[in-house]
Amino acid sequence: MDTSPDIGLAAELPLYQGIAIADVVLVASAEAAAEALRVLLAQEVMGFDTESKPTFNKGEASTGPHLIQLATESRVYLFQVDRLVDPAGMKAILEAKRILKVGFGLDSDLAQLRSRLGIEAQGVLDLSRVLRGEQRHHTLGAKTAVAKYFGQRLQKSKRTTTSNWGNPRLTERQMLYAANDAQVALRVYHAARLSDPSLGEALRGDGARPREMSDAESRQLIARHTPMVRQIAQGLAKGLPSSVATEDLIQDGLLGLMDAVIRSSREVTERQFEKYIAQRVRGAMLDGLRATDGGTRRVRREMRRVEVAIHQLGHRLGRAPREGEVADALGMPIAEYQRLLQESHGYSLISLDDLGGDADSDYLEQCASSQQDPLVVLQRAAFRAALGGALGALPDQEQAVVARYYGEGRTMREIGELLDISEGRVSQIHSQAIARLRVAVIGGEPERSVLAPRRKARSA
Repeated sequence: MDTSPDIGLAAELPLYQGIAIADVVLVASAEAAAEALRVLLAQEVMGFDTESKPTFNKGEASTGPHLIQLATESRVYLFQVDRLVDPAGMKAILEAKRILKVGFGLDSDLAQLRSRLGIEAQGVLDLSRVLRGEQRHHTLGAKTAVAKYFGQRLQKSKRTTTSNWGNPRLTERQMLYAANDAQVALRVYHAARLSDPSLGEALRGDGARPREMSDAESRQLIARHTPMVRQIAQGLAKGLPSSVATEDLIQDGLLGLMDAVIRSSREVTERQFEKYIAQRVRGAMLDGLRATDGGTRRVRREMRRVEVAIHQLGHRLGRAPREGEVADALGMPIAEYQRLLQESHGYSLISLDDLGGDADSDYLEQCASSQQDPLVVLQRAAFRAALGGALGALPDQEQAVVARYYGEGRTMREIGELLDISEGRVSQIHSQAIARLRVAVIGGEPERSVLAPRRKARSA
């Protein structure tokens, strides 16, 4: 945490506009931690800071850090130490020499990380020392740096500085304060490199940054690890439908491999490098799959609830439920329900989340060991028959939208003009139709898998 004094700041300078709260991520789940780890391990340089609950009594020892902040150009990740989801991941990031961590006044931060978490942070650059110039008896604070490099005034609230950082529920003010502390360091670092080339060597982190690899070394590493890419792709493909080509996974993985090699160095140990490469390759493959699988995780989760509601209402009412009835069952106002339907425009009849089980599991081996047929549901006559029946049972307006969109290849706008409704309304009707079709062909049970294997017929 930067606590150094800042002098000579003009009060008339325009206020520094920091990060928006929408770009601050409080990492509180395993899913969020995995995504943060993937993003942060891909960085070459990041902003870094910690916050600790203040001590007020003489001789009282600090129990910090209570919050760790890691910033990229566009996002800041906040980790509450008392609720750290992935301590090993945090240790891997902070101890990675190849990632430069920049911040202001980091001495106490590093000591507390070592004392409380056993983390020996590597590749750390304290800007308060590097940027102080000839004034060796002073340190440069974030406020002075922002005034010098941006001509702006960084406002820091003393009340927020001394607030309880160990509180389970951080306020929005605390989150923005902590996020800006880390990201402003990253922005100052980049501004300093651009404005003063003579600082180049100092800003490499006093030798902490590893040397660059030559093109020949990079090519050799890529060639040596290409078989691993194919192996990861083949393992991942076992849990995916046949429509996903293994070669596409390999192509995405190779891009991840090349990017990882470019960002890495020979000073990383072989074991660390292998683990890092595997993470980047697999992450690139999953990113490629997500790009072809419409809808965010939140939308898919909400649409699962819609399907369950449609399924249950259909049984109870003996007919297809209307929009208002589904919204009531979900406890949503009709307008909110319709917004969800419009958000889920890209929601597909069969998505990757329908595979069931762990994507790493060997689906074909499971089928073989249990004498089951590995044909996926899309290949089954029963699936096609269920889909045909479900299409015929759709309400007239939904049936018209589906027929024109898929059968005639018309756009949402064209369909809206034909039916005399808005394009947004067409999108809502389309999403509800897809939800009804999924209930008919997959079922309304939230945990049901569309790839549940079919038993082979017993031989006579």
